[in-house]
Amino acid sequence: MSTISTSGLDEITESLKKLSTDIQSELIDKMLDAGAEESITAWKDGITAHGHVDTGAMRDSVAVSRATKKGNIREIYPQGTDKGKKKDRRKKKGVRNAEKAFILHYGSTSFVGDRFVDDIDDVVQVKATEAMEKTYNEYLKEKGLI
Repeated sequence: MSTISTSGLDEITESLKKLSTDIQSELIDKMLDAGAEESITAWKDGITAHGHVDTGAMRDSVAVSRATKKGNIREIYPQGTDKGKKKDRRKKKGVRNAEKAFILHYGSTSFVGDRFVDDIDDVVQVKATEAMEKTYNEYLKEKGLI
């Protein structure tokens, strides 16, 4: 009868176990953060390219939502409010930047939206994926797995 013997299989198994543990902890966060940075850049570039920069408050407020930063989700959109001038009492509390983006995207009864967020999403899908892939490949090279 024939027999099969292996060498190094235990080491490969241990490397894969460690890899799965690392992926579940720090690597996923690094990948998501890299994708989020690219998304923020794409949002800011898209807002500028579509001419939605009056004061720059909406463009400059694009960030990762604090509420989702701790989990395995990153929500990127214009944050906060545009306070307006002190003399204008109607804008005392300001207009939410996300609301401005929504109206510019979809429009209103007196304004036709230009669907600029769809264009931004098309760019984000490519750029964020590339950034996350690059982070993952760097990790694999660092661990000597590729």
